Amino acid sequence: MPQLIPVRFSQKGQYGDFDWMSRQCRYKKSLFIFNDNEEQFLAFQSGRWKRGCIKGGGNAVVRPCQCIPVPRSAGVPTGKCRVGYNDLAEDRHQINRALFHIRSLIEKHNYDAVFYSAAEDGRTLGNSIFNVSPDIKEYIVQGLENAVK
Repeated sequence: MPQLIPVRFSQKGQYGDFDWMSRQCRYKKSLFIFNDNEEQFLAFQSGRWKRGCIKGGGNAVVRPCQCIPVPRSAGVPTGKCRVGYNDLAEDRHQINRALFHIRSLIEKHNYDAVFYSAAEDGRTLGNSIFNVSPDIKEYIVQGLENAVK
């Protein structure tokens, strides 16, 4: 099983910049988990790849990498309609769909590492576009930890 690696973004063109990392040979067997919006996550899940594969902002710059034969990225929705998730009971279903997809990718492909964007503490899910509740961020990180076991 791959190692789950939280990584902090510091600046473009360095470790922590998923766009840069995804183009480096040393990370060619890595899966990059990005914070997605629910609308594009659902578009990708339903096969509307034109909408679900568009480069996004923040760590979603790697969204197009989920649309290649051996996916190099996978999105976890953290908000919808430009508002971050704040109700785990309401938003858990879409997050679980994403975590199931990630686990399926890990089981199918031989990734060495799974990276996700971390906050300053080095473990909590980082977010910059959506303001996501702490319980949802913790739920996602726990789900990623379980996916790589």
